[in-house]
This record gives sequence, C-alpha cells and structure tokens, in this order.
Amino acid sequence: IPGDTPLQEFQEGQIDAWYAPAPEIAFNWVEQKLPVSPLLGLKLQTVPLYIAASRNTPGIDFEKWRKAYAAIEQDGTRARILAAYGLK
Repeated sequence: IPGDTPLQEFQEGQIDAWYAPAPEIAFNWVEQKLPVSPLLGLKLQTVPLYIAASRNTPGIDFEKWRKAYAAIEQDGTRARILAAYGLK
C-alpha cells in the first residue's frame, strides 16, 4: 500500500519482518506506543556515527561537538537515552 510505513505494514500483517537500523525501529515502536518490545534479530552490519552540518552553518565547532558526545557517553546519558528506546 503506497504511503504505509514498514511499521504499519508489520502491524497489519502485510510483512512479517523488516530490516532497518535498531534505533529507527525502537523510535517508531515508542512513538506508536506499542504494548510489547520489538524483537531485534541478527545485527547485519555496524556503521559509523557521523556529525554533520551544512557548510553554511556559522560558528560550528566540531571539536566541541565531539567533546560533548564523549561527555554524554562518559556520564551515562547516552546509555539512558538508548535504554529509553529499548536499545543497549
């Protein structure tokens, strides 16, 4: 059905499974307030995380962004956010 999302197709029994990044699946699951946790299967690949901004964005200090990300990893904030979405 054009316009349906994989989650809608899954809920309606149109598909049995879908492959997507775990954070995308978890986000959609939480947004839809589904009563059970998704069953995540075999991890097919791991990809790097990139920080990106438009070249026209003034005053971007990527080193500050890197340090901020490192800080949320160190203080447990990243883990708490992932846990809120059922991710490790």
